[in-house]
Amino acid sequence: MTKQLILMRHAKSDWGAADLADHDRSLNPRGQAAAPLMARWLAAHHGVPEVVLCSTATRTRQTLEKMQAVWDTERQEPSSSEAQFSADLYLATPETILRVLRAGAGQADSVMVLAHNPGIEMLAATFSQRMVTFPTATVAVFEIELENWSQLRSDSVLRRIAFKRPTELS
Repeated sequence: MTKQLILMRHAKSDWGAADLADHDRSLNPRGQAAAPLMARWLAAHHGVPEVVLCSTATRTRQTLEKMQAVWDTERQEPSSSEAQFSADLYLATPETILRVLRAGAGQADSVMVLAHNPGIEMLAATFSQRMVTFPTATVAVFEIELENWSQLRSDSVLRRIAFKRPTELS
């Protein structure tokens, strides 16, 4: 069965408050604009993911909120995306991202992981079989033949079908 994996780095965050913990940084205006832009592009070209596995950081949660608002509005009904928040995805290694994905994706055919660099970039590079630069709000879409997400490994063969940065859309 063909499954779709979407890897996304959170939108641009605000570095203005020096006393704020990294986990608690929110989106800056550029990030607030990029998240809905990427949501529209993703929905138009690859659909809305059934499951979103999201880091618990404020900037990833806000990125997802902005995206779900677009998906809900454009579909004229609540998004069917099931959001699962995992502290393990905060600054996760590629191996940790895979572990969370295998455990949390269930039977969904389309899953998005919304997390951070360097882990998300490293995993995208592994699956692309080449180095990739993954600026904020970048999305990579892959397809893979799997019966169950629990079978996904770092050496699995995935086909990258899309790679989009918000600067390519604005």
